[in-house]
Amino acid sequence: MGTETSYVARLGIVYADPIRLTIVTELNMREMSPPQFFREFGGGSVDMVRWHFKKLTEHGWLRKTKTAASDGTPGRPQNFYRATERAVIDTETWEALPVSVRGAFSARTLEQLGIQIGEALQVGTLDSRADRHLSWTPIVLDEQGWRERSQALADCFHAFEREQDRAKLRLQANGEIPLLMTVALAGFESPRIPDSESPAAPPESETGVAGSLHSPLPLTMRLAKVFADPLNLKILTELNLAPSSATQLKQTIGGSSVYAFDRRCKMLCELGWAVKVDSKTGGRRRGAKEIFYRATGPAYFETSVWKELSHGARCGMSGKTLQQFEEKVVEAIHAGTFDKRHDRHLSWMPLSVDERGWNRVIALLDRFFDELFPTQKAAKERLADTGEAGIVATYFLAGFESPPSSSMGAARR
Repeated sequence: MGTETSYVARLGIVYADPIRLTIVTELNMREMSPPQFFREFGGGSVDMVRWHFKKLTEHGWLRKTKTAASDGTPGRPQNFYRATERAVIDTETWEALPVSVRGAFSARTLEQLGIQIGEALQVGTLDSRADRHLSWTPIVLDEQGWRERSQALADCFHAFEREQDRAKLRLQANGEIPLLMTVALAGFESPRIPDSESPAAPPESETGVAGSLHSPLPLTMRLAKVFADPLNLKILTELNLAPSSATQLKQTIGGSSVYAFDRRCKMLCELGWAVKVDSKTGGRRRGAKEIFYRATGPAYFETSVWKELSHGARCGMSGKTLQQFEEKVVEAIHAGTFDKRHDRHLSWMPLSVDERGWNRVIALLDRFFDELFPTQKAAKERLADTGEAGIVATYFLAGFESPPSSSMGAARR
């Protein structure tokens, strides 16, 4: 292929049709022939799939590896191919793209990820393993914190690829059947800035992951009450960003009365999901006392806690988690913040690993999530010194068993 063809133009060839994304990503893990690909993933017809293979080969995305009988059986020899690279848009390329073009790439990636998650939900692989990872949370950052987390996302993405390469060598040596898993990463700016009237956050000793806190109440009861109503989860999302009162929550979220918000905040405190951090009187309050609450941590559960739940409970909570994340994506897209920053991150990829590789990938996701909150703490301290407005950054992390014979998508860094 001539060097005159830009990488952006080559990406356009891949993104021109969803089936091409599937071809490039799937053939990054294994070699396939067009008829074999058609049997597993479809694509209109065998001739249409062959045409896609031809175009991708012409533009350097595929290379022919051999000509042989399909699956080692007698018959007409077929050409087998492997992908030469992933369809990844690096930060420098992303920065050079017009915002409208970024939006098109993002829409295609989100569409493919949605299909993958939807199929995993439908066939039951999303929560088939208790050690899967699924989390999202907004945090407040300054520019330094944003840069640190953006680099950490990029490092995590490349670490996934290295883990797959290491697993491949182990699988070749021991002959085990590989595990197919899907990993996804996202980090983007959300439109809302926390209310400046909110009090400062409590000492770090009061922070933590709410799902890990000790409580005299049974874990199932605590979970059932907080996940029973989507409004409870929305309240926790806001209280993770900054302390807020029932009045402020009504203004931010809407849909209910101040009394209803206050009642829910008190219930969340009783369950250990939130704490009271301050109260104010005077001014517009006209003698009334305004109580401020803050979340003790995001509604996320470590693997040891997650394993205690029934499969049905895990599926229900996963569905709500995904629904909330989808709402934040839509909100950011409508506000124009999703693709505003050139170093925002949106990627997903299938991985072929062994059990050791699975554990290492999940550990990478767990570690990234755990590091979000020390980063937020340091960023808030710097923001307090400078008086600058913070950035609301939303992060999404997923690692789960892939649905069988599912469409594989593209990755974007």
